Amino acid sequence: MLHEIMLGISRFGESALLLPLSVVVAVALFLREPGEAAGWMRAVLLCITATALAKVAGYALDELGLTLVRSTSGHAAFAAMFYVGLWKVFGRGLPHPFAGLLCVAALGMAVAVAVSRVALNMHSVREILAGGLVGLVTALVFAARPVWARWQVAAVSIAFLVVVAASVTLHAHGLRSETVLRNAGLMVAEALARRS
Repeated sequence: MLHEIMLGISRFGESALLLPLSVVVAVALFLREPGEAAGWMRAVLLCITATALAKVAGYALDELGLTLVRSTSGHAAFAAMFYVGLWKVFGRGLPHPFAGLLCVAALGMAVAVAVSRVALNMHSVREILAGGLVGLVTALVFAARPVWARWQVAAVSIAFLVVVAASVTLHAHGLRSETVLRNAGLMVAEALARRS
């Protein structure tokens, strides 16, 4: 029973859920303020990119016997970025106690997803902490959201669509991104071992 509960909580950090919801948030923000939508898309892109690079590096270092964090938790990263980012979107303008409650709920959701990954034996505490850090940093990037020029909004929008299309393509072909990233890490490790 506890396993099923943890599995259900973990699903709130899956990219299969959060990526489409991120598109919905981006569209809603674009209707309100294109610069804010670009900031959101930039945060999502940074989170996905930083997590993917951390996973590749972790797998490569693990293969070379230098394990610190083998596989940064993508669930923890995306959940932290998404839910804390939503707090910034919807918390703005709310009276102080409600904004505070929304912040606690956002952080609670991110922590629950991270803890579920450890409970399911999918990640270590270090791996979820690394993922949570990636997510929080990228959420802060969104919160900073400087004024964007029109060309920057267009560039981020195109990059965002490419990432969404790549994710949909991987999913449609039954490829798991974790396997792709692990194989990339192994290739990096092989290349580093040959250079030594």
